[in-house]
Amino acid sequence: MKTLVRDVLDAIDSIAPWDLAESWDNSGLQVGDPYSVVHRLGVSLDITPDIVDEAISAKIDCLLTHHPFLFKPIKTIDFSSIEGSIVYKLARSGLSIVSAHTNYDSARNGLNDVLAERIGLCDLAPMLGLKGRFEKDSSVGIGRIGLLPEEITLSEFAMQVKTKLGLSHVRFVGQPEKKIRKISICTGSGGSLINDFFENGSDLYVSGDLKYHEARDTEARGKAFLDIGHFGSEILMVEALSKRLREFFRDSGRKIEIIEMRSEKEPFVFL
Repeated sequence: MKTLVRDVLDAIDSIAPWDLAESWDNSGLQVGDPYSVVHRLGVSLDITPDIVDEAISAKIDCLLTHHPFLFKPIKTIDFSSIEGSIVYKLARSGLSIVSAHTNYDSARNGLNDVLAERIGLCDLAPMLGLKGRFEKDSSVGIGRIGLLPEEITLSEFAMQVKTKLGLSHVRFVGQPEKKIRKISICTGSGGSLINDFFENGSDLYVSGDLKYHEARDTEARGKAFLDIGHFGSEILMVEALSKRLREFFRDSGRKIEIIEMRSEKEPFVFL
């Protein structure tokens, strides 16, 4: 049985329903033909020129990314621009692009749950629930709140997270000896949820892209923030979503090879 791009879209819908995506998001088919055949499906966090070249070299038919390639409408496709050159390569190679962004963030067993499990949290609940048909589902929503098995100091937990996620660095706000147990998390850039963290009784907020004034607000309230970086908090999706897709297609009886893209690296260099 042939696997088509539309079957990849259906697979994602079963794992992370498209209806979970935020209204500002652009998850779904980015480029390509829903009826084209997919023998090899690549999975990556971002779409970059290097990732596109890797996918073409690996004879990938469809690339599934977390971050959407297209966020805003394009008025002009200039092949000399970075974005235009990517569109040109995609069209020439017949490579389709599908993105699962905020729907995978909020889904049950989605990216926030993956991060929570990796850093040892249990008894999970969303930081913010969703409206609509998911309003009564307490397992889906934005971010997560969870508990550690026992109290630990902030500095000890920061080192544990760094090790568990294989990060080169982390940074935190708060007293190093502060005892923590109840923790809020949000993958990617979680600054928009900082006030929700202040109000939900958590001892620590784990996210990425912490800004100066958010750090000062956290410090002034006697709270703690662990910044693990945008990339560090989300690159987990490549392995986790690849595993779910292999299981889905195996159970559905469809033959497809899932390839985890390997050329992605943290864009920041730390001295």
